[in-house]
Amino acid sequence: FSDIHGDAKCLKNVLDFQNHYSDWIADIIHTGDMVTTEYSDGIAFWNNTAGAERILNCIGNHDTRANNTWIGKTMDESYTTYFAPFINNWGVTYTANKTYYYKDYPDNHVRLIVLDIMHQTSEQLSWFTSTLNSARSGGLHVIVACHSRAHWLFDSLSTPWDDKIVVPGYAAGYSDSSGGSYPENMSNSYANAVDSFISAGGEFICWIHGHTHFKMAAKLHD
Repeated sequence: FSDIHGDAKCLKNVLDFQNHYSDWIADIIHTGDMVTTEYSDGIAFWNNTAGAERILNCIGNHDTRANNTWIGKTMDESYTTYFAPFINNWGVTYTANKTYYYKDYPDNHVRLIVLDIMHQTSEQLSWFTSTLNSARSGGLHVIVACHSRAHWLFDSLSTPWDDKIVVPGYAAGYSDSSGGSYPENMSNSYANAVDSFISAGGEFICWIHGHTHFKMAAKLHD
């Protein structure tokens, strides 16, 4: 699930769903935008909801918005707020003060890799490439999660939930008066790294993301 934007009732519903189907669900992940509008909104609702500490998370554009600037918080600050209080409950492989990580599910031969779209450093890209390579050598199939889509070049797929708007009144292309831009998608370097992974024999499952406030499935152009 994604873009919860401070909705405590929604968070409880997600956790109730997880608890009801716990025999079939290993983990749930929130793909960014935890806060209502910006960093200063805080995350009290998350802290006050039992079970939320187990939810895997990643960084969204509203999570770093501060001082009227979209990337108003550094990676270190984002880690301190959104990761540090919870990450020891996630069972992931991570580095302190870095807002990207991975988690292996050996019984299913799957590796989940989580990226930070708001702080696309050369260090993160190098880590991503290395993490893909080690997944391939270990025979793990890969899922990659980030807040926004992996690439603009995609073909929509027909699904049972086509054209269902999750947030009433939301329209694609929404913007506000905040100064400073933010990345709408991951750098092509990340998609290229996945292409190289596949070309070398790696098994790639999919990208998962949020941000659009729409339920959508798509296929990247060949």
